[in-house]
Amino acid sequence: MKSTECSPKYVQLLEARAITTVRKKSAR
Repeated sequence: MKSTECSPKYVQLLEARAITTVRKKSAR
């Protein structure tokens, strides 16, 4: 379980989190 940052699943999760944060900030 090394180089988790390279894991596609991890990247997708990070992207989804970023999108949710941006949406929440935009929706306000």
